Amino acid sequence: MKKTGPLHYLGSLFVLAVFALAAWLLYGQWNDNHLTLAKVRNDLLQIRVGWIIAAVVLTVLNYGVLVCYDYLAFRFARVRISLARVAFAAVTTYAFSYNFGATVAGVPLRYRLYSSWKIPLAKIVQLMVILAFTFWFGVFALSGTLFVCSPLRIPDEKLRSICTKMVTDWKLHESAVKWFAYLFSDSRPFGLVLLTLAAAYVGTSLLHRGSLKIFRWTLPVPPPRLTLYQIGIASADMLVAASVFYVLCPPVQGGYRTVLEVYLVAYVLNVLSHVPGGWGVIEAVITLLLGLYDPAVNIPRVFAAIVVFRVVYFLLPLLVGAVLLGWHEYALRRNWIPPLVPHHDPAGGEAHSMSVNGQPPRQGGKAPSKN
Repeated sequence: MKKTGPLHYLGSLFVLAVFALAAWLLYGQWNDNHLTLAKVRNDLLQIRVGWIIAAVVLTVLNYGVLVCYDYLAFRFARVRISLARVAFAAVTTYAFSYNFGATVAGVPLRYRLYSSWKIPLAKIVQLMVILAFTFWFGVFALSGTLFVCSPLRIPDEKLRSICTKMVTDWKLHESAVKWFAYLFSDSRPFGLVLLTLAAAYVGTSLLHRGSLKIFRWTLPVPPPRLTLYQIGIASADMLVAASVFYVLCPPVQGGYRTVLEVYLVAYVLNVLSHVPGGWGVIEAVITLLLGLYDPAVNIPRVFAAIVVFRVVYFLLPLLVGAVLLGWHEYALRRNWIPPLVPHHDPAGGEAHSMSVNGQPPRQGGKAPSKN
């Protein structure tokens, strides 16, 4: 029987604490803006069908970009696999991960698919590590560039009001409030930190090939060209995903740039929080930040936009992913899906990659090209 350690309970408490904080912030936003369900319903009716169609099209495009994450990982791990399988794994795992969290659904589902195709455990770990690196360092590069070159700034009057409330109502020390004002008045300090991390990753790929050992862990280090592909794919993912919300969002000061930067913050905090589906976290962060950086924004319309965004970007792909996963499980039981097998070096060396469809490689080391 599997033992549950204290870290498991601490992780669960952390998730609950983050969810409670998000709910509290959301409740405050709801009261501060005098929102009612009737107002949100009326704002939902004001969202045009054309905007919803545009959001659906952009969501499909975004999932096309997500397939590139997996394709790049398989190329780096030297696993020969058909594009159909790559796309299937990407669509199903990301759809479930976005709605239930990477820890609860994304990673276990990805392991289930890869192991059912007989991909070795070492390759599965390598694939997951490169997927994580692609996402995080791509987000670091894009966020860092935006936060430095086009920083988000809290208006002076709003910042003074927040600092006064922190001193009078929350009884915080003035030195702590000054640090808050310095760090959070605009996004440049965070941008510099993120750019430094991204530059360190690119520099490591330039100076070191193969793998890098840090304490007990051996981490794969991609070549420089692949590193640039990683940053490009992750940046494209965030740019398109933010566009889905932007077409539904009411006018905001700064336009798409502001929406993009706020979405980046909300998305990263959602991933770090481990709250399944980011329920409450995304809503709280987006409404709070848009209200801070643009006091004139229509918050009820923002709530309505988030509701439609969740349906289009989260729930519709989940429905598609559930259908695909159900078919896959049925096909496995019927033995319709052959596993992948090692593809050996023609010179008789050890297996270094996987063939496309589980059939033995042909003479000359070439694997069949169809799934």
